[in-house]
Amino acid sequence: KDDGSVQTYSKIEQKVISNLDDQVNTILETLFNSETSSDDFKDISTALNKMGDKEVSMTSKMSSRMLSRPMRSLNDSEAGDGKNIASQIKQLRLKVNDLDPSKRSGLFSANKIMGIKIPFGLGYKVKSYFQDFQSAKTQLDSIVNSLYNGKEELMEDNAEIEQEREDMKLNMSRLEQYAYVMRQLDKKIEARLPAIEAESKLKANDIRQEILFPIRQKRTDLLQHMAVCMQGYMALGVIHSNNREL
Repeated sequence: KDDGSVQTYSKIEQKVISNLDDQVNTILETLFNSETSSDDFKDISTALNKMGDKEVSMTSKMSSRMLSRPMRSLNDSEAGDGKNIASQIKQLRLKVNDLDPSKRSGLFSANKIMGIKIPFGLGYKVKSYFQDFQSAKTQLDSIVNSLYNGKEELMEDNAEIEQEREDMKLNMSRLEQYAYVMRQLDKKIEARLPAIEAESKLKANDIRQEILFPIRQKRTDLLQHMAVCMQGYMALGVIHSNNREL
């Protein structure tokens, strides 16, 4: 529940909240003491309408990058010779299993002669096994090199993700501060409107239309972009974790 209290914005440091409250009071003082036709009133209206536009634009750009960036994951990550990492891991596992000597039938089998175990054809089987291993070496090297290349790409991707998340975190903080300012203005203007209306219905109506209504729309927009930014932040965290595990 959003009641506009300081507790609602607990992520904002208290010293920052105090500074924001001072800015709110300055805006209100100018607003209430200005005629609606004055430049000061128009400047406040314009400034409030533009507040947070830069951060909103940054959020939109971040969302676009999120949708367009390659998702290097187990299913569609590409590296090395163009084959995905999951496929390379699977090939490596199959090849290593194929070369596992414990799975070579008869490699360690033996016959008994006069109670003594004598490996039958052991020399031939060992030679055949190492020939198979030698012939697979080129393929193994290719797979391993491809995986190393994939690791480099994933590490570079994670470095980019870390920076992107830092930018998102900073952007969310600014959006949250603007939303706080809008909420405080909304509360305090609403509380003063009856007194203003008693003096001038025209001024009260102008404040409702030119100030109160726009800041409520703006605050809704800010909160929506905060949610989008948070979703992107969490999604990048999942990708970062998947890259690291992969």
